[in-house]
Parts: sequence; structure tokens; C-alpha cells
Amino acid sequence: MSPIEIIRAAGLSYKYYKDDGGEFWALRDINLSIKAGEFVAVLGPNGSGKSTLAKHFNALLLPTCGEVFVGGLNTRKPEHHWQIRQLAGMVFQNPDNQIVATTIEEDVAFGPENLGLPSAEIRQRIEEALALVGMSAYRQHAPHLLSGGQKQRVAIAGVIAMRPQCLILDEATAMLDPRGRGEVLETVTRLNKEEGITVIMITHFMEEAVAADRIFILDGGQIAMQGPPQEVFLRVAELRSVGLDVPPIAELAGELRQAGIELPPSVLTVEELVKQLCC
Repeated sequence: MSPIEIIRAAGLSYKYYKDDGGEFWALRDINLSIKAGEFVAVLGPNGSGKSTLAKHFNALLLPTCGEVFVGGLNTRKPEHHWQIRQLAGMVFQNPDNQIVATTIEEDVAFGPENLGLPSAEIRQRIEEALALVGMSAYRQHAPHLLSGGQKQRVAIAGVIAMRPQCLILDEATAMLDPRGRGEVLETVTRLNKEEGITVIMITHFMEEAVAADRIFILDGGQIAMQGPPQEVFLRVAELRSVGLDVPPIAELAGELRQAGIELPPSVLTVEELVKQLCC
């Protein structure tokens, strides 16, 4: 495995067994590589296999066929699971399922305490994690007093305190309002760009994928498309054929191109569009 590769799936397939004795292949022959420090978004319609794929990246699920490597460790080997889950931390859809303590500070301390770290190291990790997600001022607050976006940032801080190399967000913004989604996206983008943490965002919000370095589109448990957002979001017909839309700004930019206005494919945000139209 290349030293810059943090996750690799080779021939990954996964089968669910139904209560009635039937079978369902959620993933089929997935081959992908994610580099350390990348921001990757995984998109797809409901039932496409997004969350199933995410759970393979920290050994919550194990392949039916094929292999997954995290930091060079094969997830099939039980003796690697503890180390894999320290390398790749998972943030789930509902932050209330991940917050376990009565204050923010205690919650962020939960993971490092379970690692058996010295008290001074735990305090340092709490301070660093809360500062990184912009929640230092709330350290003594009760979690139930926070907004959805704030709770999710606390959940991220709890994972960051474990010092993972990779942060996996499994539909982590699905239950949030637009403001909360914006808070979480800003936080993980900053962690990626400033701290070098690999981010894998599983989402059905197309506009969130604009911030990614690379996008994977899943359909029927297979990779239907992959590439930088500037390339993937130009393939409007293909995206719609799998039940997805392009981000509004990308769609507007496409309509302007059809009207004869020259715009580069990099136009995916309001700021970029305004800059191009006004220059």
C-alpha cells in the first residue's frame, strides 16, 4: 500500500441477510483508494450503499467478499479493529446517540479516558478538540441545551479528542437545519484544510459535496461516477439518471453556458459565479 493512501477497498462486496431468509447485495465490487489529507464526499440515492460503505471504513462491517485496508491494516483481522477505530473515527446522523455525558467537557473526555491516558493529556485533548470545533465557551454546558449543529460539533470534538487520522461523517448533517449543516460543513472543512485530517462525508446534500476534493457517486451498490466536483457536476444527465440533482449554482452556471456565457467548470459557489460574471 502507498504511504499516502489511508483507505483502500479492493473488490469489496457486502451482503445483507433478510429476516425472511432472502439476501441483498448492498455493495458490489467496490474498488477505491482515498489518500491521507483528502476530503471525499460519497453521494447517492437512498439505498445506494453509502452508509454500508462508510461502516466498512472503520470495521463496523466486514466485507462479504474482497478486502478493506485502513492505514494499511486489513479490517478482516479482529486484532486490528481497535487500532483501525482509532485511525478512523465515525460521526453518525443523530448526535444524541453519540453524546453520553452531562456536560460537554465530560463528553469529549469520554474517549481519551477509555484509552487510559494521564489526566494532563486528557485535559489537553479536551481543550484542543473543543477549540478546533469552536465550542470552547460551552465546555460546562449541558448537551441538551445546545442546537443540533452545536451537538454535532461536540460529537466531532469527541472523535477528534481520540486523534484520528480520518474523520468519517455518516449522514451527519441529515437531521440539521441549513444553519446547523453550515456549521458542521465549515468545521470539517477547516479540520481538513488546516489540520490535515482526512474527511469522508456521506451525504445526500449535493451542495455539501462542493467542498470536497473528490466525489464518489454510488448507485445500486456500485460506483457509478467519481472525480473532482468540477467534473462530476458537469454530468447533469448522468446524475439525474441515478436520481440526483446538481447543486443549484452548478445548475445555474450550466444554464448560463447554454445561453452563450463562457464560464469555467470550477464555478460551483455563489462567490465563484459572481467573480466570473463581474470580472
